[in-house]
Parts: sequence; C-alpha cells; structure tokens
Amino acid sequence: MNIRRLNRQNVQVLLVLGFLVLLIIALFIGNPRFISVRNFINLCRQVAPVVIVGCAMSLVIISGNIDLSVGSTLGFCAVMLGYFCVWGLNLYVGLLLLLAIGALIGLLNWFLIEKLAIPAIITTIATMTTIRGLTYTICGAVSVQGKAIKVTRVLYSTIFFEKAFPIAIPLVFVLVALGIFLFLEKRTILGKYSLAMGGNPMAAKLSGINVGRIKLLLFILTGVTAAFAGAITTGSMAQGEPNSGLGFEFEVLAACVLGGISIKGGEGSIGRMVIGALIIGVLNNGMNMLDISSFYQQVVKGAVLLLAISLYAVTRSQDNRVRLTRT
Repeated sequence: MNIRRLNRQNVQVLLVLGFLVLLIIALFIGNPRFISVRNFINLCRQVAPVVIVGCAMSLVIISGNIDLSVGSTLGFCAVMLGYFCVWGLNLYVGLLLLLAIGALIGLLNWFLIEKLAIPAIITTIATMTTIRGLTYTICGAVSVQGKAIKVTRVLYSTIFFEKAFPIAIPLVFVLVALGIFLFLEKRTILGKYSLAMGGNPMAAKLSGINVGRIKLLLFILTGVTAAFAGAITTGSMAQGEPNSGLGFEFEVLAACVLGGISIKGGEGSIGRMVIGALIIGVLNNGMNMLDISSFYQQVVKGAVLLLAISLYAVTRSQDNRVRLTRT
C-alpha cells in the first residue's frame, strides 16, 4: 500500500500501532513473562476502566468538550459502593444506585456548562475538586472495609472458560461497552452530531442540531461509565478506597490523545482511543513487571504522551501544507 495515498488519520493509526507492537516486543525482551495468559488477564483488568470511560470521553472530546471529573467520580462511587455493601444492599441494587449517581454528576456538569455558560474545562475541574473533597469528607479519608464488600470481587475476579481460554470479566465489560459506544458513534445521530459540534459548533447549532441535548447525553454517559469503573475498582481491592481514581482522568485523556483524537474536537474515533488505552495499559503493566520506580513511570508516560502530541502536530502541519500546495 502506497503510504502517500493514506490520509493523515490512517498514518497516525499505523504509527501508533507500530509503536504499540515495538513496546510489546521490548517489554517481552525485558521480561518474557509479559506475554503469558496470566499477564494477559491482569492487563485486561488494569486497562478495563480506562477503555470503558474512554469510550464516553472520546465522544465528549470529539464534540469539543472535556470532562476532567471522571477520576473523582470513580473514587466517590468506589467509596459509595463500599458503603452500600456494608449497609446490606444487594450488589446489583447498589450498582444501579451507583449508575444513577454517575448520571447526576454528569447532569450537574451539563447544567453548569450549558445553562451557566461556564467553560467545560473550568466546570469539570471545579466538580473534580468538589467531588474528591466530598469523598474524603464522607469516609474521613479512610477506606471503607468489611466482609460484605468482598461480594464486589465478582466484578473483578470472575474468570470464564478458565480451563480452555480464560476470559476475565472486566474484558467482557470492555467488549460490551465497545459494542454499545461503537453503535452510538457509527449508527446513531449522537456520533454524527458530536463530530459536527466539534468541527464547527456554530454551524452545528444553525443547522438545527440540539447542541444542549447532545451535551447532556454525552456528560451523563461519562458520569455513568466513571461510576461503573468505580465499581470495578472497588471489586479489585474489595474495599472502598477514597484515593481511587487519582490521576485517572489524565490516563483517559492520554488514551484519547494517543489514539489521535483531536483535543480541539471534530476529529477522532472510539476505535483509535482503544489503541491509546492499550499503550497506557501495556506501559503500566510492563513497567510494574520490570519493577521500575513509580517516579520514573510518570516520566516515561509523560514522554510518550508528548511524543504522541508531537506526532499529531507534525502530521497535521504536513496535511495543511499539502492542502495549501493544492490550492
């Protein structure tokens, strides 16, 4: 295939996929146990929250908005699920309440952004701080523990077909989320209108698109997915940890940017976000296996993100030069 015939987005995808393959090879050389069934299960568990929330975040960013409150929402819901279990609520009733909490947080973000005309980045930073503070206040900055919370392990530890081809339940959640959001992106007006809003918000509004309603749906979806990710996190530790989700919003954002989603909106796809999420997950998993200090891990992840942004900037500028030459 002649690379000149590929558009800029396809070139980005090929380069990022190539980087992912090289990264896997390098980590395998560093520790052959990296490529094993057991580590594949661990990787699926670790990357699941990022992919699930990333599905909703992708559409939000494509629409020209952003939601930085997802990490705090995750932490708040992780603590609340712990309390629900301690209070004797059925796990699945607790999950429904959790999703309702996530939807309410999304509704709050939408109200502040749409009705009070506060920029999304300022609004979600404010709600991020407020929700994190509320979480610490409710639990006294101490994790919620108890035997009843162990029931949440089913959301993290369940493995299907263990003797044949082990599939961890977080992978099932990821596949379901991808199926739902890819359908929304490709087959419904939500995906089409999100692209239109991100490309030219004023033109989208003048063309009759109900911008406020689309924003409402998008922010509710990010709240709901963050709440569900909080449930998975509670299951991973069998306790409600108030520090859950610290920095999580930036991992989700990094997954989107690494996948080639334009932070300005109007460009990107959920499928490409998955590639970015896999890079983040593989990096985290591999560096832990190589026993690399958490401080150095932050440096490496930051460098990779800068590389992705530079790649995006270079390919975009080349594309613009080609357009100018043709005109």
